[in-house]
Amino acid sequence: MPPIESIPEKVNRYTELLLVSENKYEIENALLRLFQIETSIRVYEKCRLEYILRKRFDGNIDYLYQVNRLFKKIAQLRRKEQKIIE
Repeated sequence: MPPIESIPEKVNRYTELLLVSENKYEIENALLRLFQIETSIRVYEKCRLEYILRKRFDGNIDYLYQVNRLFKKIAQLRRKEQKIIE
């Protein structure tokens, strides 16, 4: 039985998939899974998710809704982290 994947490993796997896959289903699934994962902003930052989304999907209307949802989630997590720090 394969070992259970940690949340950072999942985020990294789905982020890597966004970089290499050309399959629309795989990309949509990765975007959905990244949105559904509950974790801190640091995990997304470590995987450079925002940079990859901007670099790969900027101007791509096929994934506009999913990408915007992820950007909103990242912004929300960042605000939440700022409140904790203050």
